Amino acid sequence: MLDRPEYWQSHYHGDGNARRLARGYSYSDRVRYYWPDSQIDDAFAHLVRNLADSPIPLPLISQYLPLQYVKVRSGELQPTPRELIINHIQDILAQYHTACEGQ
Repeated sequence: MLDRPEYWQSHYHGDGNARRLARGYSYSDRVRYYWPDSQIDDAFAHLVRNLADSPIPLPLISQYLPLQYVKVRSGELQPTPRELIINHIQDILAQYHTACEGQ
């Protein structure tokens, strides 16, 4: 993000620390601007390959993906990088769907 500030600079305000926190924890979906970048795509693929090389520790899944952890423990979900990523995205999209439906 620091190499391509045109996608976020006008949306994040404050001093350097406030902007750093906003880049990491904002609800704004700025990542969509970076997915087409081949370096980002290569780094993501490398990360997924690395994660697939060894079983992901359940405490790690529990800490960062608590909803997926419950599904893994119940046998509903396999603890593979792809399955965890897709399921987490589906959970987020379900929240958006619920919000759009007004429920």
